[in-house]
Amino acid sequence: MTRRRQCAVLGLIAIALTAELRAAQTEQPKGVAVLQRVLAALKPGGRVVLCEPVPRTAKQARATQMEDHVLDPVLILEDLRAAGFQIVDRQDAFATNFGGTKFGFIVARRP
Repeated sequence: MTRRRQCAVLGLIAIALTAELRAAQTEQPKGVAVLQRVLAALKPGGRVVLCEPVPRTAKQARATQMEDHVLDPVLILEDLRAAGFQIVDRQDAFATNFGGTKFGFIVARRP
């Protein structure tokens, strides 16, 4: 399935991480709580799509990543799973902007 088609799938809900969710992600329990609210708002089978810039260097602390406005897909996956989501797709190098920042892409669904 193409990326464009993924975004057109019926029942797909795409959200951008808001400042509130970004701030909540600095502490895993708060981030998970926000994701649990998103999960509760979705119909069974409903999807959430996250596209986040990924760190240029591996294994940075979560706080350091947040200061740099990036988040490792592994941390996002952990939070999504802890909130009760099932992971549907993951692409760590989904896109690159003109500045060279790589973006990860994760699709998760409510069971």
